[in-house]
Amino acid sequence: MFGEEDPRATREGAIKLARLYFIGGFFGLPFLWLVNVFYFRQMYYKISTPEEIKRYVRRSFIFWLLSMIVLLIWFIVYQVKKSQWQSISMNILTDELSEVLQFF
Repeated sequence: MFGEEDPRATREGAIKLARLYFIGGFFGLPFLWLVNVFYFRQMYYKISTPEEIKRYVRRSFIFWLLSMIVLLIWFIVYQVKKSQWQSISMNILTDELSEVLQFF
């Protein structure tokens, strides 16, 4: 794009990009693991693809899947416990608000 060559064009560039997406997923960006899987999906099934790229793509898929399972579990737990947690959080907020208002 815009005169830049595709990073997948060279073996080293592809490995570097796959590794970058894989590591980026650990910094709170799990969608990068999914991007890694889709970006290298055509290369993954070729026999000539370096094993390092396949390893990063495979691990990216596994970590993305695990992060989505954890997120789904959190959604379910939150929906089930929301009413209990809401009363607790309201008590905490009320206590903190009363302490703040004492100064005024």
